[in-house]
Amino acid sequence: MRAAGARRLGVIALAVVAVGGCAPQDETSLPRPTPAGSPLPAADATITAPSVVPEVSAEIPTGPIVTPDSIAFAAGTGELYAPTDDGIVVIDVGSRQVVDRIAIEGGPGTILVDDGLVYVAEDGRGVGAVTVLYAATHEILGRIELRGTAHAGRMALDPSTSRLFVASGDPGVAVVDTGTREFLGLIPVGPHPRGVAVDPDLGVLFVSDGEGVTAIDTTSLEILDRFAIGSYRPLTGHGKLAVDEGGGMLLALNEGWGTVTVVDTATRKVLRVLRCGDRAPGGPFDIAVDPSARRAYVTGCRRWSVGVLDLATLTVVQLLRPADATPEGFQTLGIAVAVDPATGSVFLSSDGEVRIVEGG
Repeated sequence: MRAAGARRLGVIALAVVAVGGCAPQDETSLPRPTPAGSPLPAADATITAPSVVPEVSAEIPTGPIVTPDSIAFAAGTGELYAPTDDGIVVIDVGSRQVVDRIAIEGGPGTILVDDGLVYVAEDGRGVGAVTVLYAATHEILGRIELRGTAHAGRMALDPSTSRLFVASGDPGVAVVDTGTREFLGLIPVGPHPRGVAVDPDLGVLFVSDGEGVTAIDTTSLEILDRFAIGSYRPLTGHGKLAVDEGGGMLLALNEGWGTVTVVDTATRKVLRVLRCGDRAPGGPFDIAVDPSARRAYVTGCRRWSVGVLDLATLTVVQLLRPADATPEGFQTLGIAVAVDPATGSVFLSSDGEVRIVEGG
C-alpha cells in the first residue's frame, strides 16, 4: 500500500532540479534531521553471536578489483554479476564458471538487477552514468549520463513508478526513468549521499547522508522527512541501506561504528541499534536481505566477519568467518554481498574472487 497522509516538510528547495538547470545543492534550505525516536536507543553493548565457519562451496576467480563495492544476482538467469577493474564478470552459478566479461565505459561501480535488466553505475570518470544491459544476452542496451554529476553510486529502483534512484555525491540523488532510459534530474539531499533503498509498499525512497536519512515520496519526489539514526560524530556519510519489505524495516549501516540501525519505514522511528562489530577496522560495509528466511547478511562485522541478522528477533545470530581466520586476524569471506532467496545461497565478493556459501 502506498503511503497516505505522510508528513511533508513543505517546499524543501526544489524537489527535483530540472535537467536544464542542475544547480549546486543548497544544504541550508534543508531542515536538520530530527531524532528518529525520543530518545534514540543506545547500541547493543556487546556481541554475543557465535563465530562460525560456513560451508564454502566455490571460490571463483574474477580478476582484480580495488574495491569490491557490489555484487548482484539475477534469479531469472541464475547468474552473478561482479565488478572488476575495467568492467564486470558474469558467473553462471550452476556451473561455477565465468561465462562473460563486459567492458564498462566509465569503469564499474555498483550493480543492480531488476526485471531482466542489469544496471551498472559507473564509478566516475568526469560524469556519472549508468550502463543498462539485457540479462539474458548480456547485450548493452544503452548508457544514461547523469548530467551535473561526476559520480554514480548506490542504486535503488521503484517498480511502480519505473524510476531508478542513484546516489550521486553532493549534487544529490539522480532520478532515471527506466522505461525511456531518460535522466529526469536531481533531488537535493544532505551532504555526501551514499546509501539508497526503496520501500515499494509505501512508495518511499530512503537516502543516507552525512547528517542522517532523508525520506522521499517516489511519485511526487517530495521530501517527506529527515531523521537522525544515531549520534555518531563525525558524520562523513552513513553507510549503505536495505529494506526488509516483510517487516517494514529499514536497515542502515553505520560504517566506521560497527552497528546497524533498524528503523520502522512507516513511522521512521528507530527500533534498535544492533552491534555487529567494533569501530576498527571500519565496517560494516555491505548488506543483503533474504526475504524468505527473514535474515540479512552484513559484511565488515567483527574482524571483517559476515554478520547474520535475524530480522524477526532483531538480533545478530552468527558471525561467519573463513576457515583460516585467526582470533586476532582480519580475514574476510567478502566485502560485497548478495543472496539467492530461493536457495539461501550467499554470494560474497572480495579482491579477485567470488565465494558461494551454501544455505546461508
